[in-house]
Amino acid sequence: MRSVQHIIDSWSTKQWTSASAILLFALGFLLYGRTLSYAFVELDDPLLILENAAVQSFSWVHLKTIFTTYDPELYIPLTFLSYQFDIAIGGLHPFLIHLHNLLQHILNTGLFGVLAYMLLKSRSVALFAALLFLVHPIHVEAVVWATGRKDLLSTTLFLLSLLTYIRYARHGWQHHGEPEGSAAPVWYFLSIICFLFGLLSKVSIISLPVVLFLIDWLEGRKITRRSILEKIPYFALALIFGIIALFGKIDAPDLPLLTRILVSAKSFIFSMEKIVIPTGLSPMYAYAGSISLRSGDFLLSLLLVIAVISAAYMVRKRWKICAFSVAFTMITFLPSFGNLIKNGDYYLTADRYAYIPSMGLFMIVAFLLMQAEKRISSLARRGTLFIAILFLLFLSILSYKQSTVWSDSETLSRYVTQISPNARLGHLWYGNALRDAGKIDEALAEYNVALSFKDDAQVYYDRALAYELNGETDAAVADHEKALELSPAYALAHINLGRLLYQRGEKEDARKHFVAAAEESPYLAMPFYNLGVLEGERKQFDRAAEFYRQALGRDPDLHDARANLAIALLELGKTAEAMDQLKETLRRDPPNATARGVLQELIEQGIVRIGP
Repeated sequence: MRSVQHIIDSWSTKQWTSASAILLFALGFLLYGRTLSYAFVELDDPLLILENAAVQSFSWVHLKTIFTTYDPELYIPLTFLSYQFDIAIGGLHPFLIHLHNLLQHILNTGLFGVLAYMLLKSRSVALFAALLFLVHPIHVEAVVWATGRKDLLSTTLFLLSLLTYIRYARHGWQHHGEPEGSAAPVWYFLSIICFLFGLLSKVSIISLPVVLFLIDWLEGRKITRRSILEKIPYFALALIFGIIALFGKIDAPDLPLLTRILVSAKSFIFSMEKIVIPTGLSPMYAYAGSISLRSGDFLLSLLLVIAVISAAYMVRKRWKICAFSVAFTMITFLPSFGNLIKNGDYYLTADRYAYIPSMGLFMIVAFLLMQAEKRISSLARRGTLFIAILFLLFLSILSYKQSTVWSDSETLSRYVTQISPNARLGHLWYGNALRDAGKIDEALAEYNVALSFKDDAQVYYDRALAYELNGETDAAVADHEKALELSPAYALAHINLGRLLYQRGEKEDARKHFVAAAEESPYLAMPFYNLGVLEGERKQFDRAAEFYRQALGRDPDLHDARANLAIALLELGKTAEAMDQLKETLRRDPPNATARGVLQELIEQGIVRIGP
């Protein structure tokens, strides 16, 4: 590697940057190119993208929605904005969203390479660390999963905030602590702005202020009143977004402190194992055993965490970068500990949680490689380079293979149930994928497996949809009722149960469910649309028009609501306003059957004329 390092170090910064960028782009597309044709998957893609009207067009209403709601647990408005951007260009198609994810990952790789170079002071070693990050299988989930955008985007802004802070800290102050020039505040404020935008992408980067103190320690900058004061804006933002995040997880269980410590220790060690031995990777790893100090796994994990911390402390002077990297990994992993319990189920980790923390381990590997090459012969260095290339190739093959399981919902969810048979949500997702593929009997079997773990409102709701597709309306009604018994505020169950009751002629009971859905989830458009339909049937056209307006205020692209609004306005004698609504409906949705039918009827009645 020494000869390669001599060549690389002889390049200008511009040459090095250009060559590195070309290499990263080429390898990135070679590794992940086929994933650009992958479909959306059942794992949260419908919730955040396919069925989320707020990301499917630009409007003030949708902007308000994405900045005032959760996903449903996380506050990620900037991530939603990025989906709006993609869909505005390429429509509701996964290609551009996957391409955006891939480009974001390549950008993150480059930014991490710059960080590694700034800390390790070696271009070749920094490039090796970046390549590790680019091709490691642990990152397949974040890159290939459309909903993984929040991890990718927040990481970009985390790294930009960190890099601009380092630039500020190194060049913005003289030894006596006074500003050198006007450029210093610019880097500082850029760092704060990037942190703010990163938090708007995903709150998981909330630990950045602590990392900044680690950077100060690594750089030999003493803790002073000024160095503390300059961190206050970061901590203030972290506090604000931490509080916002807590409201998104208001239903999180209150667990004993010891349980949280043991689960966190097990999660950390398990994730590190998956980075070191990246096989059997999965978006979820369910745990069904007991959690206590009497459990060997949890006790061993806790002891290993203590050992890692102790080792880092002991080498803090001799190998400062290693101590920094260990602390970096552990601190950036901390925010994910709040995501390990979902609906009462325990999950050890998810691969995407290691996206940023893995950088610490890769820097340690790169540093140890740099130390080794200083102590071996030139022949051995060439052998080391060959081994490093083989290692990267091996990881690339594993990543390529792992990416294939994300090709579609059925493949992914089946894989999850094989890797983690105790993953109740995995069986639910598999059931949904089978249902969407028309394999209703197989889907019902998977829902039953999920329910064998425990009663769950979401499983009953999704099984009801499968029963309906199978023509078993009574069973569908019963499952929706069971879902509402378990979760009375389940708005979607209210909407679909109301719809089924309406089809059976039980319109007053249907109305009650539509009203309940509107009260529980006032941001949804469908309850108001359905209430408008009921009021129209009762000839209460003024009330119907108001409900349709409320529906359109929540989803301007609910075209049937606009067409029905036009009908109600015609009944109220407001012909001009009705025509405006018809024109707008046909502008937005030219094939709309309701609008075209009404328009044709008006033409036949002579109310509307065509031509001069």
